[in-house]
Amino acid sequence: MFTIDGTQTIEGFEARIILKDNAVPIFHKAYPVPFALRSIVEDKIDSLVKEGKIYQVFQSEWASPIVNVKKADGTYRTCVSFKRTVNPQIKPEIYPLPILEEVFATLSDGTVFVTLDLADAYTQLKIAPESAPLLTMNTHKGLYRYRRLIYGISSAAAIFQCTMDRILQDIPNVVCYIDDILIKGVDVMSCKETLIRVLERLEKHNVRLKLAKCGFSRSSIDYLGRHFKWKSYQFSEKSNPDIECKGSFKQERNWILFRHGKLLFCFHSKCKHLNQTSPRIDRVENQF
Repeated sequence: MFTIDGTQTIEGFEARIILKDNAVPIFHKAYPVPFALRSIVEDKIDSLVKEGKIYQVFQSEWASPIVNVKKADGTYRTCVSFKRTVNPQIKPEIYPLPILEEVFATLSDGTVFVTLDLADAYTQLKIAPESAPLLTMNTHKGLYRYRRLIYGISSAAAIFQCTMDRILQDIPNVVCYIDDILIKGVDVMSCKETLIRVLERLEKHNVRLKLAKCGFSRSSIDYLGRHFKWKSYQFSEKSNPDIECKGSFKQERNWILFRHGKLLFCFHSKCKHLNQTSPRIDRVENQF
């Protein structure tokens, strides 16, 4: 379970991407890759082929280009851009993600917490054969098709959330937000019992975890940009620096809207005046 093996997939579930009735296949040409990055891109493609996540095809009605995004550490992430090909033609996947009030209600009486982080998240979920042609990427090396769900598909988050909720259904004191699982207990023993049930369920469906990012028997945790502990929570120090908050919040709501593969955060808050400066959010702007 804690072995990170790119060849492993979640068992018992497949991702299906539903197109609109008037959808028309789009074949987008490959973007040119700078010579300095070609070896990096080719190594990434070869790695995905070796792990069984993609395979080469020679004909396809659908094709989306790859883009190379420079990360903060100077390395590059190779992504597939579905913005002009698949995403505009997908039927929206209507499935709710947990809102902050639900998370807080679940955690409110917890004194011991466990966090579990899924390895590779979406790419653990197999794509249904009929949906695979939509996940064809066009590269300078030719066409490659994904066998797994990947980032960039507008309905991917909702599909994966639904899958994880079905896997963990009927287990109390558990919150799952896409690829992050949080377990709470009123004491160590109850937390341990819930953890065992969760691990057994994950093992049953062959869900892989990243041990280095898991946390066990903690009295407080950072989750969804908040610092949670017994009967209280506040903004985590790791929260987005673009969000400035002052004062005390009485209520807070978090709406999450997925559109065209982008994640938009909108916050609406109400303040209880306690002779302090009214809380305000000067700027909210977070796009991926």
